[in-house]
Amino acid sequence: MKKFLLKNIVFSTIKDINSIILPHHKKKIVLIVMLILFGGVLDVLGLAAILPVATLVFDPTNIHKSAFIHSVFINLGFESDHAFLYFILICFWLIFLFKNAAASLISYLQSKFSYSVAADISQKQFENIMNHDLQYFNEHNSTNLVRNFQFMPFHFSTYLLLPTLVLMSEIVVLIIILVAISLYNITVIGLMIVTLAPSFILTYKLIKSRTQFYEKERNRLNTELTKQAYQTINGYIDVKLFNKERYFMGVFKLDQSKFRRVSTNSFTLNLIPSKIIELTAISAVIIMFAYTLYSPSARESISIMLPLFIAAAYRVMPSMNRMLIALGSIKGFQYVIQIIKDGLQPVPNNSDQSNSSALSFNHYIEFKDVSYQYPSGKKLSVDSLNLRVEKGQKIGIIGKSGSGKTTIINILLRFLKEQSGGIYIDDKKITISEENQWRQLIGYVKQNVFIIDGDFYENIAFGVPRDEVDKDKLNSVLKLSKLDEVVDKSPLGLNSNIGENGTKLSGGQRQRIAIARALYKEAQILVFDEATSALDNETEKEITESIEAISKENKTMFIIAHRITTLKNCDVIYEMQDGKIIGAFTYEEIAKTILEN
Repeated sequence: MKKFLLKNIVFSTIKDINSIILPHHKKKIVLIVMLILFGGVLDVLGLAAILPVATLVFDPTNIHKSAFIHSVFINLGFESDHAFLYFILICFWLIFLFKNAAASLISYLQSKFSYSVAADISQKQFENIMNHDLQYFNEHNSTNLVRNFQFMPFHFSTYLLLPTLVLMSEIVVLIIILVAISLYNITVIGLMIVTLAPSFILTYKLIKSRTQFYEKERNRLNTELTKQAYQTINGYIDVKLFNKERYFMGVFKLDQSKFRRVSTNSFTLNLIPSKIIELTAISAVIIMFAYTLYSPSARESISIMLPLFIAAAYRVMPSMNRMLIALGSIKGFQYVIQIIKDGLQPVPNNSDQSNSSALSFNHYIEFKDVSYQYPSGKKLSVDSLNLRVEKGQKIGIIGKSGSGKTTIINILLRFLKEQSGGIYIDDKKITISEENQWRQLIGYVKQNVFIIDGDFYENIAFGVPRDEVDKDKLNSVLKLSKLDEVVDKSPLGLNSNIGENGTKLSGGQRQRIAIARALYKEAQILVFDEATSALDNETEKEITESIEAISKENKTMFIIAHRITTLKNCDVIYEMQDGKIIGAFTYEEIAKTILEN
């Protein structure tokens, strides 16, 4: 029995759902199941009312043949059978009104519960993703990451959780209906089992494997289409320069054609169960009609049984169809379960989110015996590095590609964690729990600046609600970063939209946005990572002047650059090779060496 339950797709899915949903969701499921049972009882009452009402309407004398109905007739003061029948019909209509209103409310509560589960799972997955270090993002496709936390939880709720609840509700309703009918006429139950059950089982066996294949393929193609679209749009310049629009459009069109074909097949497959079950039911009715022609003596018994069979089939067929669709959905979307489970795996995050107190930085920052090796690397990217930087000091870091410059910065920013040694601030080692407070001290200006598709407000006062922006501080950093003229020339000033990735700004203006952002944050430590390498000489000069102006503000600076001119304000310039510092120079010494060579 245990082996059967583990193999059974429904029981295994219920077990998986139970392991995925959060504790407070499990408490709500009890309420949902109780509502489902209530809805099932109402369905049976509605179905059970059909035959007595029909009996009274077609033969009003039955009003007085039944002691209970006759007592109702007398106690309510009716004098006319017709008036009483109108009253019965109105009550009958009100029962169905209440039943359908209750069913709608139950469906609403089911879906509300299901999508609240999806939202909570999505938020939890997003939180887990953001707890990973930089290496995780370097190793994973961003399209897949977004798909996993944005769409998969809602696939889980829509195509697994809701169908499981629907399946449970329909099973309950079906059992209640069959028990009720068996109490009235057990022959009808036998007839329904003989006709409808085989078609249900055969139809499920027919569609289950294809459903699973189609949904896996749809998911694969959808991910591929999204990836191609992002890559083509982001690579617009290269696509145009190489005249490869036809190639990329052709690849997109091919996968779009496959997606269309698979979606069409999947949609058509979902329609088949209802048609087969309906055909089976009508075949049973036709066989009974034919049998009455063949054997007139059976006409009376069939005429009694047939209306009940049709009434029951009318309610049971949609129920069976919904069960088949639910089973197909549960089977087809099994792949989602593992994605959700992987996304919900706890990721350690020991940084103290609640501690908003700033770290004290009064004297120096020091790297002590810091080493780091990338998982795929064959040697250390940073090898027993020792470096002390006094507060207010401006240091430059130079070296060939792969020398370890960017790795040092990523360790400084705590995007990567050193495998030995540590970073100290005023003789105090920075712990994992203090990483958020540490980052509050740092402003980061990199080569490719992240720009929100919004206005100057949103991009400079990064993550601060508009009504909480300090306008005096904002105006101050605009002048210091030399963005004030750019804002003044913009049509809506600070409210001017600067485009996705800052497309309405020049490269130098984007760099100034990053500088202004760091200054608005009141960062004490500024990190410039190849900030001017993509700029022309004139724009580089302007950014260097901005850096020079900022250097008077007693900011501690780390500047990585290929262009030596960017480093002219540095107090000392360190050269790196193979993860180690191999020399310390002044700007004049570096410039002289270059001239001599």
